[in-house]
Amino acid sequence: MNKFYGLKSSQDFVGMWQASSDPENVIPGVLKYDPENGIELHLEGEFKGHEFDVIYGIASGIGITLVDCFSTSWSGAYNLEGVYSPSKIIVNKAIVGKRVEDLSDVVIEEVIIETSDIKIWSNISGFDRRKYAESIGSNSFELSFTLPEPFLFYSDDNVRIELCDVLDLPKDFPYSEKVTFSERNFFKITNVSKLKGSFYEGHLDAIRKFLSLAARSEVDCKYIKLKFEDDGSYVSVLNRLVDVSLDYKSQSYRVHNMFFTLPLQEGKIDDLYRSWFDFYQRSPESLNLYFGKSKGWLHDIFVTKAQAIEEVHRQVNTGTNKWGFKSRVCASFNRFGRVMSFVGDRDCFSDLVTDHRDYFSHWFEKKRDVVFSGVELDYLARDVNLLLEMMLLGVMGFNDEEIMNMVENCFEYNNYLGINMQENSVASVGRMRWEKEQPLETETETETETETETETETE
Repeated sequence: MNKFYGLKSSQDFVGMWQASSDPENVIPGVLKYDPENGIELHLEGEFKGHEFDVIYGIASGIGITLVDCFSTSWSGAYNLEGVYSPSKIIVNKAIVGKRVEDLSDVVIEEVIIETSDIKIWSNISGFDRRKYAESIGSNSFELSFTLPEPFLFYSDDNVRIELCDVLDLPKDFPYSEKVTFSERNFFKITNVSKLKGSFYEGHLDAIRKFLSLAARSEVDCKYIKLKFEDDGSYVSVLNRLVDVSLDYKSQSYRVHNMFFTLPLQEGKIDDLYRSWFDFYQRSPESLNLYFGKSKGWLHDIFVTKAQAIEEVHRQVNTGTNKWGFKSRVCASFNRFGRVMSFVGDRDCFSDLVTDHRDYFSHWFEKKRDVVFSGVELDYLARDVNLLLEMMLLGVMGFNDEEIMNMVENCFEYNNYLGINMQENSVASVGRMRWEKEQPLETETETETETETETETETE
């Protein structure tokens, strides 16, 4: 049985390495994988050239294939006798457990992707909760488990994606004082049409982002396992994935803080993901603006979300290429007006968003005096983020009424917007956040009101 290597823990593989373009030159070195820094090959010498399609290795007793590599340190002392010229090579992907001559020319039959825990979102479990509840407080304990049938998440002419379940049993069950069962959900992607190469990579990224938006929580990837057509066993893949980060994520991973769950949309998941994946293929950049890992600065968070609103609106609304930024914000505000009315006035909001986008993107000196900082900028960034999230739910195929209901039923957004609070309560401050200043009363109006008050007092 192959040992599987996860993406969340660091790994070192010590061995001998050779490039496909330089097969006679075998060099000792260490392959280092780190979840934050990616994959690096540190060699005690150097290969000829700077870029390498494939590098092979036998390291720590395992056959390893490194794909899409380039050197960051080339001394020019290649094959000079008596010269020590260590080198470092950046690796895009490592297939641990198999030698692959050309990844673009082989067929991967199946891919297993295990994400961080999504059971609360999926509600897929083989445990019988009723029997568990009945056993509480009794002298005997009964725990029943039946492996659920795979749930069809998505299918087309090329791939079939299923959401599956597995249960890990403790090996020392008869003698253990603390018995631990580990139930996990995972995705299985089947290569229906026998596509060659890394056909799964787009789905890997799109699935994580789909789940992260739905659950309002960051969904990471823990394992990637491949089964090749010429070999019935699975092997591990190590690579540094694009960050999936939410600047304003849920404070707790609970159903009432999510936009939607699998049981609530069970009959629509295929269509929702289909629309999502279609948009992902057309405009991955606009999704990266929302899911990209920011530096934590408020102006950085605000700008990426504002830019994403512009790009998503442009992609969804054909024939609007000549629209300005403010027009796109106003149109998106109007689309979700019932929810956005809780943050304030449309024109005031769109003016603020436009001014801040202009200032933080181009650092216009003339707009310095209208730019917020601190908590006010945080409020504005959160409101822009909310508007963008509703637009992305629209990308999935939800209609506007469904989207606004999701926001209103989301516990955290309900509190943030003060939807069910009294008009004058502290929690309803969001309704008064972005309002245009009322014009000052004219001198004539003031005199008229004073005269009326005097007449009333005389009477």
